[in-house]
Amino acid sequence: MRKDLRTRVSKYASYLLRHNPRGLEMDDEGFVKLSNLLHKIKTRYPKVNMERLTSIVHTGGKKRFEIAGDQIRALYGHTIDVELRPKEDQEVTVLYHGTTPDAARQILENGLNPMRRRWVHLSPTKEMAFEVGKRRTTTR
Repeated sequence: MRKDLRTRVSKYASYLLRHNPRGLEMDDEGFVKLSNLLHKIKTRYPKVNMERLTSIVHTGGKKRFEIAGDQIRALYGHTIDVELRPKEDQEVTVLYHGTTPDAARQILENGLNPMRRRWVHLSPTKEMAFEVGKRRTTTR
């Protein structure tokens, strides 16, 4: 699958699972049936099949989705109410927040807040946080 289609499908799945399920039946933990998500995606991207969708989910730099049995959910970035119940990482002792220089000034003044999201995204390494911050700024 071309990279641009892979990106568009991933972004659309993220949108549906994080912000607007658009008629997908979602449980309180944010799971929807994988087949129902595929059906919704196929209305926009007809060439996507189950194999391609699961390939998108399982490849890529970040783990954005979780598949459990015949269900799928987004793992972070929700603006809708879901109860993720993540496992606590016992190994990581320090977390970092990737942000822009302007947002960093606001954080220093007002503290770290989730803004329009349900949670604050933190990274386990400085490098990962830097990559997160880079996506939101032209300053390198």
